[in-house]
Amino acid sequence: MIGLSVVTLGLYYPMWFLRRREALNLLDATRKLEIWPFSLVFAYQTVSLCMAIFWSWPSFEDESTGGALWMVFRLALGVLMMIQTFFVKDILEGHLAPAHDSEPGALTVPPVKLSGLLTFLFGTFYLQYHINANLDRLRPASL
Repeated sequence: MIGLSVVTLGLYYPMWFLRRREALNLLDATRKLEIWPFSLVFAYQTVSLCMAIFWSWPSFEDESTGGALWMVFRLALGVLMMIQTFFVKDILEGHLAPAHDSEPGALTVPPVKLSGLLTFLFGTFYLQYHINANLDRLRPASL
C-alpha cells in the first residue's frame, strides 16, 4: 500500500476507499459509506497534481487570503478522510461482532475490537490488516 501511494502520487488513498466502499456497504453493519467524500478527495488530489505539473501551485507561505482558504480546505479534507476511516472501523467492528441469536458456535468467536489509536495513526494500513486477517468472516455466506 505504501508503494502504491508513492507510485500513484497520493491518488491511492481515496481509491482504497472507493474500491472497497461497495463491499463494505454489503457487510452487516448499520453504518454505510457514501461516495461523495472519496470522490471529492480524489478530485482534489487529481486537480492539485495537474496544477503542480503544469502550473505553479500557490504557495502557502504567503499570507494571502486565497492561500489561507486553500489550506483550510486541505485541512477539512484531511479531517473528512479521518472521519471516513473511523466509519470503516465502525463497519468492520459491527460486522465482526458475534450475533447473539445465531448458531451456538458464534458465541465462541471473539468480537473484533479495532484500536482507535492505531486507526488514527495508520489509517487504511491498519484497516487493511484487519480486513486481511478476518477475510473468512467478511465474505458473504453465499460464497
